[in-house]
Amino acid sequence: DLRVLVALSDCPNSDVFGTDGCRAIVSWRWKMERPLARFRTVMAGIEVANFMAINFFTDETAPSWVGGPLHFTIFVSLLVWSLAMYMELSQILGFICTGLGRRYLASPRHWFDLTVLVMTGAVSLALLDKQVVEDTAFCTGFGVLVFCKWSRFLVYLR
Repeated sequence: DLRVLVALSDCPNSDVFGTDGCRAIVSWRWKMERPLARFRTVMAGIEVANFMAINFFTDETAPSWVGGPLHFTIFVSLLVWSLAMYMELSQILGFICTGLGRRYLASPRHWFDLTVLVMTGAVSLALLDKQVVEDTAFCTGFGVLVFCKWSRFLVYLR
């Protein structure tokens, strides 16, 4: 039951996590969550690799043959972004349906994920215009986004 998990996570006494019952509940729930956590980690890895490739292909010293691969990386970026958007909206809906909407809004991690998601969509859509890579503001935003993607990926690997 979700209420039990919420009660455990809100418990001020961290010794509760050392009890056999709590460890069994967390272990049981983790077995169900592990495939999704692995999927999110793989997705984050693909995003990082893809944005690193985009960074290479949009470099002003890149060879002229990079046009084809750049289109592919933009397609992958938009595809992964669409899937990530679906997952985030599903998560928001899940929080709201279970009466935990305030909990979602109160979490800096969720705000960070949502901000990175919006930035990813904006950068991916902006890349459809080839001239945008010459804009200083775009390049700065792209650099910040790549940094944020790396940060999220490293958090998933912990």
